[in-house]
Amino acid sequence: MRLFLAILSESNLKGQCLFFVRCKNDIAITLKNIHEETYFSMLDASEGLLTGTRNILANIFFPAVCATENWGALNLSKHGEKEKQNFKDGIRRYIAFLDGTRVSIEGAVKLKKTTLIDLSKLQSFEDLMTAASDVDMIDQLEEVLMMWYKQIEQVLTESDQMRKEADASGPLTELDHWKRMSAKFNSIIEHIKGHDCKTVIHALNISRSKTLKAWRELDARITDSANEAKDNVKFLYTLEKVCQPLYNCDPISHGCPLKLKNA
Repeated sequence: MRLFLAILSESNLKGQCLFFVRCKNDIAITLKNIHEETYFSMLDASEGLLTGTRNILANIFFPAVCATENWGALNLSKHGEKEKQNFKDGIRRYIAFLDGTRVSIEGAVKLKKTTLIDLSKLQSFEDLMTAASDVDMIDQLEEVLMMWYKQIEQVLTESDQMRKEADASGPLTELDHWKRMSAKFNSIIEHIKGHDCKTVIHALNISRSKTLKAWRELDARITDSANEAKDNVKFLYTLEKVCQPLYNCDPISHGCPLKLKNA
């Protein structure tokens, strides 16, 4: 065995994950009560902790909750059935949230790395001035900028295309779509704000490159698209809690009008 210390935002841990859960912090753990005060389990994180957590919730914990018959005092409570259903719906929403997070991560756009220039060497203003005075260097920087331009343009073109959705699609499907779009646009904006992109733009700005006009227009378009996606996600999130029961339940048994069901 080995101890591995890592910053999880930078390292992707994979493999078998052992975890311990302690529900009460006011009780000291001893050899006698450790089996009562702590919960131990493991999950398969071979595809990452996010996927492993989602799978253990969806495939083990949630089915176990649904199969549970002994709910203690809730079985005798007037609103027990409603409370149990709300608890199950909460788990469903969290699993859906993990699915959405995974989709967002997978939807992130990674702009190509340049092999023409080592941008890490352009750190100071003097470095940028030297690069701006080198015609060959400017040609290479313009080539790098246009490479990113074409990649971002492709993302915007694809986002503007009409989507085909299944007949059963609803607000939650639309929410998933805009979360993916938001992840794409935000990942591009993060790149634009990063060192490499800023370095290229600063050098080309000093040399008064004509390619910057088209780049600024593209920058404005990607910002508008990111804001649109963010607003749509925010709006659709307000509908999620209301719409989720309609996805999980039979509308007729819950008193929904027939015309609403057929709408």
